Amino acid sequence: MKRTFLLTIAFLLPFLPLSGQCRAEMWVYGIGTISCEKLIQSVDTGVPGPELNLIVLSWVQGYVSAMSGWIEPMDKTSSNEITYSLDKYCRGNPSETIQVAADNIVGQLWIDNQKRNKP
Repeated sequence: MKRTFLLTIAFLLPFLPLSGQCRAEMWVYGIGTISCEKLIQSVDTGVPGPELNLIVLSWVQGYVSAMSGWIEPMDKTSSNEITYSLDKYCRGNPSETIQVAADNIVGQLWIDNQKRNKP
């Protein structure tokens, strides 16, 4: 029980606003640094091409997979659900990065899992 509580707190800390306080930085490289706006433009117009969409989706799937190993159990999800969540988040938050969108997906999966497995 204590371990679950500590893991929950450790997971939620990055999502809390920390005005004026220090927090560890996460370094993100590659496609995770592009804006949601750029992804949505690619999805809507096909420019620069479908390759960008596939690369971004692959990056997000890898991110979600990696985070699932560090976080209290999350239920499995499908590629279609990840694609839908990514599209929805990015359309609502075009100035955010792909990494922030992926964090949001991981957070939502974790919350959904906690709701389903509540005693």
